[in-house]
Amino acid sequence: APNVDFDHSCSDSVEYLTLNFGPFETVHRWRRLPPCDEFVGARRSKHTVVAYKDAIYVFGGDN
Repeated sequence: APNVDFDHSCSDSVEYLTLNFGPFETVHRWRRLPPCDEFVGARRSKHTVVAYKDAIYVFGGDN
């Protein structure tokens, strides 16, 4: 698999996108990630936006 780096300098636009979607209909579309979910670079980036099928997921935080 290609090594994709998501270490972008995320601005407030990511936060705004999350608030813009709100509860919406994407809550029930959350899926459990496989153990190899490290490919999204969540350990290095503060936020990671992934578009999967017909939903948009925002991972991250200060964890």
